[in-house]
Amino acid sequence: MSFADPDRIYEAAARELAGKASRVLDFGAGRGLHEIDLRTGRNTVEGCDVDDAVLSNPLLHRATMVRLGAQLPYTDASFDLIVCRYVLEHVEHPEIVAAELRRVLAPGGTILAITPNKYGYVAIAASIVPNPLHVAVLKLVQPGKLPEDTFPTRYRMNTRRDLERTFGGLACFLRASGPSAYHFGIDAVAKAFNLLHRVLPEALHTQIVFRYTRPAE
Repeated sequence: MSFADPDRIYEAAARELAGKASRVLDFGAGRGLHEIDLRTGRNTVEGCDVDDAVLSNPLLHRATMVRLGAQLPYTDASFDLIVCRYVLEHVEHPEIVAAELRRVLAPGGTILAITPNKYGYVAIAASIVPNPLHVAVLKLVQPGKLPEDTFPTRYRMNTRRDLERTFGGLACFLRASGPSAYHFGIDAVAKAFNLLHRVLPEALHTQIVFRYTRPAE
């Protein structure tokens, strides 16, 4: 596909879907630093995370801290929409997570997520750098990134095949590359990466945006 900003695509889709949903789950909501406000006045937005930073997230009606690998603390078919922004790359057990997300998703409901493409240069570089060094490296290439917002990456849900296998089929799938966030704080480097993004083959684009819709019963 041609150059597009996957973050804007994700945000536009999230706002549209949240406007139709009565109950929304932000899975891996964190502190809400780079999230969008999906509250409409007519819905309830809940969020969960393994990090206690979620408890201070100002964009949620209700926040819950969960244990890694544990069952989500929600009843079956609780949510019309589940959003997931840059979380799936950190998942160690995809089948468990996907099964839990499907369980709490209502029939006809949607999961919308954005995550790095495993075969994009950002994910490849992150895979080469040992996880213990990610904080130091990100401090150089992405100034302003807080150490407490850096987590180990696994990339086990970061190809189309991985996602289709774990979710059992996708309603929509897109690979794209937007403005680079990794540029050492140097404008010339950012411009060079942005030019690269315009000519990358689709398979090598840096991000994935996808939708999964649970079949209506």
